[in-house]
Amino acid sequence: QHHVVAVSFLNRAAYALVLVMEDKGSVLASGCEQPHPDQLIALQRRLLDGFAEWVKHADRPVTVPDISKSAWSRYLTDEAVTVGSLVGLPIPTQDGRTTFGAIVVGYDRPRDDLEEPMSALSSLLAEGLYAIVMGRKLIQAEQSALLDPQSGAYSGRFLDELLDREISRASRFSHNLAVALIEIDGYEILRGKHGEAGLGRILREFVAVIRAKTRRVNTVARIQDGQFCLLIPEGDRAIAVRLADQLRVALEEHPYAPSQGAEIVRLAVNTGVGASEGGKDDRTALMAQARQGLEQSRNERRISGFKA
Repeated sequence: QHHVVAVSFLNRAAYALVLVMEDKGSVLASGCEQPHPDQLIALQRRLLDGFAEWVKHADRPVTVPDISKSAWSRYLTDEAVTVGSLVGLPIPTQDGRTTFGAIVVGYDRPRDDLEEPMSALSSLLAEGLYAIVMGRKLIQAEQSALLDPQSGAYSGRFLDELLDREISRASRFSHNLAVALIEIDGYEILRGKHGEAGLGRILREFVAVIRAKTRRVNTVARIQDGQFCLLIPEGDRAIAVRLADQLRVALEEHPYAPSQGAEIVRLAVNTGVGASEGGKDDRTALMAQARQGLEQSRNERRISGFKA
């Protein structure tokens, strides 16, 4: 955000966007400054957001042209932006051979009137490159700490922090909040049979199925070896139970491959849910409900197996 403010101030820009990218094009961090929220700026901001999506999904080194007069730009803004320019500079890696992001700035002046601010923007990038690169490395390290490396789900640490924030938000706005615990039955048997490499492949597929079958706003985290938690903002108990049942069926029907060409593995899954009406329950109470439901699911599976 400091870079965004600096860009806006030094270049007297109407707005600015800074994207810090992974090598493959995913966003590590972004910031936007819009000091004058009038209709024109809103339209230019829409254009800028559209351009940001293009940068984010680029599958090759990113270059930033002056796109303000392109047909695509006119489409994004319904041809309402008739005055002004969007300009951008790529953020190079330290070896100067590739780029990993861009600084994009919007002006209310034509492109041929931007020599001075473009010079300032180039100087800012040159002088601030080390800070941008170091910031990128810090962000990458933080993100790595928040992910479980074996499954690709978020970590238990991240879930604890997110749960506290979501509980606070639910309490403040009287929203519902729910969690679903999802457990792989016989997890240690899987580990012993397929090893850590095969188990990792199974877990990554397991998490991928959960993400494919639920909304993007829901978050899945690994909290124990074979146990995952799905956080469901603004979900009540009925929604959580229905979603947990749907996920259990999908996860049990999915064919897992511990290695290429290996025999297909099927999993047995237990679930339990917890819900807080109007954000009245804290994290401990919410998770206790879900663990109680998970224990009931385990017992029902044992009874069913005994009868069989």
